[in-house]
Amino acid sequence: MSRTNYIFLSHVLSSETPGYGGKVGFKTSKVKSIQEGDSCNQSLWELNNHIGTHIDAPFHFSSNGRPIHDFDANFWVFENVHLQELIVDRPELIDVDQWVERIPENCDLLLIKTGFEKYRSIDGRYWSDNPGLSANLGTWLRKNRTKMRVIGFDFISITSFAFREMGKVAHKAFLDNNLEGNPILAIEDMHLENLFTAPKKVYVSPLRVLGADGSPVTVTAEIGSH
Repeated sequence: MSRTNYIFLSHVLSSETPGYGGKVGFKTSKVKSIQEGDSCNQSLWELNNHIGTHIDAPFHFSSNGRPIHDFDANFWVFENVHLQELIVDRPELIDVDQWVERIPENCDLLLIKTGFEKYRSIDGRYWSDNPGLSANLGTWLRKNRTKMRVIGFDFISITSFAFREMGKVAHKAFLDNNLEGNPILAIEDMHLENLFTAPKKVYVSPLRVLGADGSPVTVTAEIGSH
């Protein structure tokens, strides 16, 4: 009897999680410890809401954009996922090119796999030499792939650290509530190395914090049966 198989497309959070610009984004400390005589184990977490595998909401770059808590549960389930492999090994902006025509009209989640996550454990390179997305890409997708709700990728940010000013424009192109077309939310720093074909379904689970402009997410993909 076959059963459905799932994999995670999100990284585990830890004190080693790389932060954009080299910043520390996650800290944990003990509150209670069974080994030290307490009745249970308990930790205190301190984290930036844009650390690890996380999603940017429209409110991140639009004062009247929707925050995380404003999206209903159905929004976070994706059934028309397109996986696009684009090998990128240096700081450059992924722009509109022939590959965008391969994105199906009904695509609700676009995953871009570059292979750049292989540098995630190398000190500095993952955030300092990362690729990014162009503003042109955001504008094109909002105009031509109107069912797309989210884009995700295996590098640390929409913004390439080498092109920071252009990155701000690109963030707005995807997220700004005041531009043409619906905003496209972004899942940054995804774990895609074990994904080789488009998943049947993807489930995104953010922390639902009131007024949040972004949140760490757990992303689960249904990849078939075995």
